[in-house]
Amino acid sequence: MGFSGTSCPPQHPAKQGGATPMKTASKRTLALAIATAIGLPAGSALAQQAGGARLDEITVTARKVEESLQQIPIAVTALTAEDIATRGIQGLSDVARFTAGFSFEDFTGPLAAPIIRGQTQTRVDLPVQNVASYFNGVYLQRNYMIDASLLEMARIEIIKGPQSALYGRNAFSGAINYVPRRAGDELEITVEGTLGTYDRRDIKASLSGPLNDQIGILLAAGHSEYDGSWRNNHPLASQGTGTKGRLGGYDKQAALIALDYMPTETLSFEATWSWSSIEAESRPQYSTATPGLLNTFGSLNCSPVAGAFGPPANRLYCGKLPVLPERNAQEQTEAFFRPEGLVVDPRSNSQVGNSRLGTLSAAWDFADEWTLNYLFGYTNTDVNSFGSPARNPLIGNAIPAEPPGFLTPIAGRIGFDSQPNGGFSSRSHELRLEWQPGELIRRAAFGGFTSRSRDDASAWSRWATPLALTPPEATFTFQNQTRRDSVESLFALVTLDLAPRFAITGELRWTEETLELDARQTSPGFIPDPLDSSAPVIRSQSDTFDYWTPRVALEFQATPDNLLYFSAAQGVKSGGQAVPGRDPAQDTYDPEKNWTYEIGSKNDFLDGTLRTNVAAYFIDWTGIQGSVARNYPEAERDDCVTACAPPAPGTPVPVIVGNLGDATVWGIELDGAWLLSDAWQIDYAFAFQRARYKSGQISQRAANANNCDGIVCELTVRNELGQPIDGARIGGNQLERQPEIQAALGLQYDFTLANLPGVELRARGDITWQDKQYVDELNLAWVPSRTLVDASLSANWGNFNTRVWARNLFDEKYVSTSLFLIGTDGPLSASYVPLLGERRTFGITVGWSF
Repeated sequence: MGFSGTSCPPQHPAKQGGATPMKTASKRTLALAIATAIGLPAGSALAQQAGGARLDEITVTARKVEESLQQIPIAVTALTAEDIATRGIQGLSDVARFTAGFSFEDFTGPLAAPIIRGQTQTRVDLPVQNVASYFNGVYLQRNYMIDASLLEMARIEIIKGPQSALYGRNAFSGAINYVPRRAGDELEITVEGTLGTYDRRDIKASLSGPLNDQIGILLAAGHSEYDGSWRNNHPLASQGTGTKGRLGGYDKQAALIALDYMPTETLSFEATWSWSSIEAESRPQYSTATPGLLNTFGSLNCSPVAGAFGPPANRLYCGKLPVLPERNAQEQTEAFFRPEGLVVDPRSNSQVGNSRLGTLSAAWDFADEWTLNYLFGYTNTDVNSFGSPARNPLIGNAIPAEPPGFLTPIAGRIGFDSQPNGGFSSRSHELRLEWQPGELIRRAAFGGFTSRSRDDASAWSRWATPLALTPPEATFTFQNQTRRDSVESLFALVTLDLAPRFAITGELRWTEETLELDARQTSPGFIPDPLDSSAPVIRSQSDTFDYWTPRVALEFQATPDNLLYFSAAQGVKSGGQAVPGRDPAQDTYDPEKNWTYEIGSKNDFLDGTLRTNVAAYFIDWTGIQGSVARNYPEAERDDCVTACAPPAPGTPVPVIVGNLGDATVWGIELDGAWLLSDAWQIDYAFAFQRARYKSGQISQRAANANNCDGIVCELTVRNELGQPIDGARIGGNQLERQPEIQAALGLQYDFTLANLPGVELRARGDITWQDKQYVDELNLAWVPSRTLVDASLSANWGNFNTRVWARNLFDEKYVSTSLFLIGTDGPLSASYVPLLGERRTFGITVGWSF
């Protein structure tokens, strides 16, 4: 996490072919105009125009073999090691800025949520994601694993559209593929260091090369630390035990070992081991919520509804979320004083954990046209988080100490939300037979896959004395479970060349999942220490799901540089299990499914100097997994574990994970690059995606909480069992936490200066724009649009290179995303937790290679 790829000095694209005099002249004129406009040495730019340059070909493994990105009927964005270094990419948040149709919600590391084509994850705490992530072909299931280390990364591929047929489990809306670098053919040693504002310090080194004619090895290690760019105004911030100083800092380490062994010309092995460690401080954030025992004063602005006692109070937030909270009158008094700006308890953290990933692959060309491939994968990750959602952590809650009751142990304290805690481990095997005869059958692949995983997850509410650094005194464990998943699947792919320029590819996968859930003991009340996977199992259940996932693609190669394609594919996201309540029918929830229909075109124009790829798609999405109201049948259940007693008449019923409804998405994506000359290059990306809930749907969690006043959203109507059947309507609303429009534009200029002989220089600027996005399914509160600008100047001479960079050059202060919680603190409760994006940072990166 947070490490750039190999340092890439300015390089000129490979020179291939030629350009007509008219095209070259027009490009020269445009290059001269741009150079003059931004004050760069236009003479140097024109001097470098030796016609014949083409954009580089990019090789991807989106279909598990190496292919040209421009020759496959799939929408893929690939960021190479050079892109990672030149654009200063540190993680998936940066990847999302430059990728059409991809966004990334980094609430905290444990709750990270990648989104492809508007298919947002309505509950970020589910054990599987809508987007499948892979490291070297091995599946990374948990969201705290997916923002992987970028140490010595050769390429990051964002594969759009369902890939369930070839990739399998949970490649529901697409996949992220991390491809680490392999050992080189010659000895290479690199060392790189970074110094930046807000105490940014990075160091990394690598050694790569052959041990003999058959074995190559790559060794790499890195360390990165950063204090964060937002000030924490808590009086004890400088003494913090979890977040010290500013907000958003981190301390990361990573190591990578890659071993390649080729004993014969037909047999090869590749082994990879990756280790990473992270201690991430609390994100820059604040909360705004309804009044109650946990929040002394309300800070919302719409939907006034009266509670059981007292006058009406605002129960929702409408409009744009501000960057910083506005203090109310009470927060400026001595008794309830809250400093301005961000105030986060310094005992908080965002994520602490370690990750270990291992892969072993083998390829055997045992006959002409035939290859047998094997891949073993191992993952082992642990995680802990500890964050306080308190708006004012300087004062405790309003719970009275007298008379004694259930809440007495936490009276006057502040709360910390700690989830998920635990770890995930898995082992997987894949065997794939490839046949490439090259006539009618271009390619055929047949394979099988099996995996076993264990997921320990517990969630705690912890309570501590305010304005102190003492550890928590009371804990309530409200979730504690172990999941064991066994997955078996068979898959096949066939590509037929039906005519010289026309081909069809069919893919099909059968999957069977056996899910086992151990519900472990939770807290009988507030106790000193949390419960975890060592606690006794109080109930176990086992369920099996099986399904088929097809994909078909038609492709027409209009010219060697122009491909047209159409595809239809089904995506499936695993069903799951809920801790048993009163109704056995709600012990499981069904898989999410979608059918995606896509038409696209991949093109290289102007003698390979202009690349334009475009795709349009329609998605029919059913069975969205989210929060639904629990059922309370008359018959009691002996093995009920949680929320067993029916709620009192007229009060909200608890929620559970279920299938809440359907949606449709349609959109268009455009990306590419234009090589104006040997010196000038433009790259661009644009996406429009219209994701809407289907008509007739309600937000069960919002209706259940009774927060709607009948004006900003509809009043709740319940059936005789107390379940909401109307109110809080969301049919036609935009899906939450995903922007409708994204755009990116980059300008790059390679040049030399006469007074710096032998020094190659590169200037680059990037501007990205993201549309506003709604925080909630009610479409009431939103995160405003944002425009970010980055700039850098790189120099390369001999074995040395350096890069001076600025991120968020104009210091835009913005909310990057926000959590929305409703009903979690009882009826009529709601809270929003806006998280802020990184402010302007500057730095210099210096590297040496031999």
